[in-house]
Amino acid sequence: MRAIAIAVLLPLVLTGAAKIWASRTDSLHLTIRVAIPPTPESSALLSNKTWTEFNRKSEWLRVEAVPVKDFYDSAKSLDDGRADIAWVRADAAMPEDAKSLAVVRTDRAFLIVPGGSKIESFGDIKPKSVVGIINSNPFKEMMLERILSYNGVLPETIRILRLKPSEVPEAVRKERLTAAFAVGVPGFGSNLEAFAAMRRATGKTPSIVAVDNAEALSARGAAFEAAEILIGSFPGGEPQPEESLMTVVIRHRLVTKDMSDWVAGEFVQRLYEVKSKLLATDPSAAALEAAPSEDVRFPVHPGAQAVYDGNPPLLYDRIESLLWTGALGLSLIGSIFTWTVRVSGAARGARQLSGSIAELIEQAREAEESELQALEDQLDALAAELAEHAMSGHLSAEGRAGCVIQLERARRALELRRPTSGLRAAV
Repeated sequence: MRAIAIAVLLPLVLTGAAKIWASRTDSLHLTIRVAIPPTPESSALLSNKTWTEFNRKSEWLRVEAVPVKDFYDSAKSLDDGRADIAWVRADAAMPEDAKSLAVVRTDRAFLIVPGGSKIESFGDIKPKSVVGIINSNPFKEMMLERILSYNGVLPETIRILRLKPSEVPEAVRKERLTAAFAVGVPGFGSNLEAFAAMRRATGKTPSIVAVDNAEALSARGAAFEAAEILIGSFPGGEPQPEESLMTVVIRHRLVTKDMSDWVAGEFVQRLYEVKSKLLATDPSAAALEAAPSEDVRFPVHPGAQAVYDGNPPLLYDRIESLLWTGALGLSLIGSIFTWTVRVSGAARGARQLSGSIAELIEQAREAEESELQALEDQLDALAAELAEHAMSGHLSAEGRAGCVIQLERARRALELRRPTSGLRAAV
């Protein structure tokens, strides 16, 4: 019996000793390099402030930002060893055999048209129309051409303007602007500025036009995917759109190659913790999402998937990481027994709550429409339980982050079962 107890407790004690030792020295830090290309509207999640906060939260993992020339160079940095993680977009380049860790931004494609316009789809754009591309770049121009061609509109028959949001009013007055093409996070940044500028120029609330048959178009090209523009993304007296719309999107991913599961899991968990803090001052941090596991074109890293499934690496997995990075502080064993008991209890609480959410996700994936409200009520109750645990301190930061990720996956699973969402809307 004593031998069994030693076999069970010794790994926990060693891990606790290592965590305390790591908090007192820099010798146990593992540094990973993240390639960051320049973009006009960088995600708040990829700023220097983010990595400073990240390095404060993780006990053994450190992040170093590596500036690169562009998205193509970012993808190449994984192959030539300059980076361990790269920010990429599929329409630029995807490293071969790369695995997704997280989605840091989902750029949706849509038109902003003047209030009262007869344009209700991209196919309604007539020859000689004037379409402005907001903050134009080669990626947006290529995207517009492919969308127009798919909808039977010859790109060469329309006039393209490259506009800043501040130039929209003049284009409406002098160029008879038919529509403004935007690619980004709806209701944020340049597309919100363009929406407001068109409203000022016309005196009417503009309308949002999404890409018809987005799922079908995304299936024709490896770069495009489909996602919703949520109802009321553009605030005001008449929030737009008036209903949620499916459209074509480009997802910006953090990807890696040859990274162990425990390092990938630690990275994703801490990134979500940083997101929670950034949300208080920057709503755009909400763009961080779990990497979709349904799309086989962009496989998810097993370590990240374990976090999304509510089974993040716990104490036993930490032993491997600490042994890999350095020495264990065996002399500290006596001082960490109380810590071990506390953290083990927190881990159990996190697993129980995460298990309940995981069970709800499975039910949601098979649920009929009539069952969705009851499942949503259950999800709200679980969210309230998580908040109660967090306030009482019964869950560790790691456990809270894992449960928050699970709640997001559950809400997404419920949305996908609604008649207006996902593939069900295309039937």
